[in-house]
Amino acid sequence: MNTICPELDRVNLLADKIQSESIKYQAIFSLALYGRLRLGEICGLEWSDIDFENNRITIKRTKAYDYKDGKTEGYTRENRITQGITLSQTVMDILYELKQESNNKVVMTRENGDPIHPPVILHWFSGWLNKNDLPNMTFHELRHMSIELLDTHGIDLAVR
Repeated sequence: MNTICPELDRVNLLADKIQSESIKYQAIFSLALYGRLRLGEICGLEWSDIDFENNRITIKRTKAYDYKDGKTEGYTRENRITQGITLSQTVMDILYELKQESNNKVVMTRENGDPIHPPVILHWFSGWLNKNDLPNMTFHELRHMSIELLDTHGIDLAVR
C-alpha cells in the first residue's frame, strides 16, 4: 500500500482486475483512465482518429444516448476537434489488438458490429465492479482519478 498516494493503489487495483476482461473492455477502461476520455468520446471514436505510428488519438465527436429518439452524435463539448492525446505504448497495444478483431470504422462496437452506446458501457462497468468486489464508483471517476493524480502528485498515467 502506498501511504503517500493511496489513489495510486486504487488505480493499480483496478488496472490489475481489468486484465481478466475482454480486450474491448480493457480498451474502454484504458481510454477513460489513461487517456482521460469521457464516455461519449470513447463511444464516438473511429479508427481514423487513432494514429498508431505516433501513439496519438484525436477526439472529433462524442456520442450520447437520447432515450426518446435513440442515439445521437455530435462534436466535442467545445464544438471543435481537440488536440491529439498521446497515449502509452501499452494502451496503444490494447487498441491495436482490438483493431485486429474489428471490421467496422467505429472503435467500440457490440458483438453484432453495431456501435456501442454509453448505457451499455455503464451497465458493464457497474457489473464489473460488483463481480470483482470493488468499491462502487461512477465510470466518469476513472477520468477524474487520472486528472487528480496528475494535478496533485504529478503522476501522469497517460504515459505510464
